[in-house]
Amino acid sequence: MCMEKWSDHGAGSGGFYKCNWYENAIKEKGSFQIEEEKWDKVRTDLEKFVFFFDWFSNQTRDIEFIKK
Repeated sequence: MCMEKWSDHGAGSGGFYKCNWYENAIKEKGSFQIEEEKWDKVRTDLEKFVFFFDWFSNQTRDIEFIKK
């Protein structure tokens, strides 16, 4: 994360409200792309877990309802 002084942000960094350090780091190193791919996998795995957890919870709730 860019933690430069606020006074260093200006026209050279993409403007006061849009710092371009991230885009420059991607062009130079590509390291952020690897990290983004890791987070995409984590996000996908989490979405899959939540889907099946909800499905399981609903099935359990339905079984309890049927028993009553």
